[in-house]
Amino acid sequence: MLKKFIYYFPAISFFILMIWLSYIFGISSIENTAFIVEFLFILAGFLLSKKLIVGSFIGIIPAIGFILAGQNSKTGLETPIGIFVLIYFLLCIYLVHKSN
Repeated sequence: MLKKFIYYFPAISFFILMIWLSYIFGISSIENTAFIVEFLFILAGFLLSKKLIVGSFIGIIPAIGFILAGQNSKTGLETPIGIFVLIYFLLCIYLVHKSN
């Protein structure tokens, strides 16, 4: 059970962050792309829990988006988050491949 739960880690952590930010700043402060990213993380977690490697590639899409967004911003806060998520999904590829 815990092995399948670990695949949903980015989706759960991003969802908690979205709830917290919407509570503080209001629901209108969340951009539509955040909902798309959350959907991609949930889809990636679902596919990874079914032992399909394609789920990692779906999860890598928002990670690359975070890295590129961090390159264009002044603070660059998104870049380390994107790198962490990218490494996470690369490790998920290894875990799914190893279990198959």
